[in-house]
Amino acid sequence: MAYERGTTSVDTPVDEVLRRGRGVCQDYAHLGCALLRAAGLAARYVSGYYPARQLAVGEAAVGEGHAWLEVLLPPLGWVGYDPTNACPPNPSWIKVGHGRDYRDVLPLRGVYFGNAGQQMQVSVTIERLPDWLGGQ
Repeated sequence: MAYERGTTSVDTPVDEVLRRGRGVCQDYAHLGCALLRAAGLAARYVSGYYPARQLAVGEAAVGEGHAWLEVLLPPLGWVGYDPTNACPPNPSWIKVGHGRDYRDVLPLRGVYFGNAGQQMQVSVTIERLPDWLGGQ
């Protein structure tokens, strides 16, 4: 598959993503979960934020919304994997929630009362702190 923004929406079904051969992180996570479940493994969709590059201790960056998956591998438990970047999530990634799919872990849900012309913007800053032992 090719990573291409604007080719799918949060409602695009997995079979359509496969047919198009392109999508974004949520599509990769949905497809990965579907394949793992078809193989008889428990899998869940994860929603969160991550810095687009590795951060040095004390460095901060604006986090991007991102999706990955977790698979249940006894006796290890739930193990994360990011099919978009072909790697496990690292400690800089911030998990907001997990569920069956995107609808279970919407990054924002609620009701707004006011002028219909308003738009909301969200920004998440991620800063890498020293590890618990004070190292890098």
